[in-house]
Amino acid sequence: MWPFEVAAGCDVNEVKAYYSELAMMGGIDKRSLAVGYEAIDCELERIKPVVEKERYIPETDHSIPDNVSWDNYRYFAD
Repeated sequence: MWPFEVAAGCDVNEVKAYYSELAMMGGIDKRSLAVGYEAIDCELERIKPVVEKERYIPETDHSIPDNVSWDNYRYFAD
């Protein structure tokens, strides 16, 4: 399943806890990428529990917005 929109209240950690066999991707708040490195780090820390489980591909919850700088996107990707 994809995209698990954070702004709509979807939390990949909660969904994975309930449906452990569900394959998912997304769930990373795309808005954090526009804010900066610290916000990106916080968002990645938030999804760390589901990243450590099987059947999850970390990705943003929809396309990358225009207001995300190239430096922030590279930081996120790294």
